[in-house]
Amino acid sequence: MNIASNGARLLASWTWRLMLVSAAALLMMVIAFIGLRRYDWLVCQCYGHCIPSVLLLAAVIGCGRKRLQCPACASAAFAPFFTWYLVSDKPSDYFIWCTVLWALATTWFAFEMTGLIRSCAHDAACEWLEKMAGHTFISLIYLLIAPMAAITVANMVVLGMPTNASFWDATIQSLHATPKYLLPIVWNTFMFLKICCAAVLAAHMAVRQSFDNAQNTAEEEDPQQAGLPQPPPSDQQETTP
Repeated sequence: MNIASNGARLLASWTWRLMLVSAAALLMMVIAFIGLRRYDWLVCQCYGHCIPSVLLLAAVIGCGRKRLQCPACASAAFAPFFTWYLVSDKPSDYFIWCTVLWALATTWFAFEMTGLIRSCAHDAACEWLEKMAGHTFISLIYLLIAPMAAITVANMVVLGMPTNASFWDATIQSLHATPKYLLPIVWNTFMFLKICCAAVLAAHMAVRQSFDNAQNTAEEEDPQQAGLPQPPPSDQQETTP
């Protein structure tokens, strides 16, 4: 890894942000897995799915990257509407559209964060991290977007064009009623978690390598300042003639 590159420095400075994103991805994966087991109380009563969205927002506050801040803000703002949609006997169109926007914003954030990690890895000449980010991109496209698009097209055949909230209501209900449809979400959340943890590891390696290089340079320039043991001074006695 080229520790002098901007990508390596960005990863090193973003270590705590990447750790927050990793925690959010882990929580989201656990919640999606709980959805497979049909335990809806965590979402319906505890607003458990809101915690990952808030963590994503906390991770990018003050980072100066609007392409990450915008989807994080949207995800945190629209997250509670999913619970309100589930607990409503007859959910309004407003709840339905906000739930759709929450899902889209969260997916958008995953794409943007993966792209940032891939760009930093390319700039830092970290081939293994760049390759892993590429695999995550492929997984998000073909194992998340494609299955969700297939479900959407299937509902389009039955219900017509997605111009009203009833179409998206049927799509969400089909996902909620069939737990196996959550498998792509669980898998892609795992892939996103893996790339974030790998970025944290790469950042730690960059910081450690930079520290070692600085210590080696200091030892070469001034061994005494670097803390190396010095040879004892020669104790020579002057002899009087």
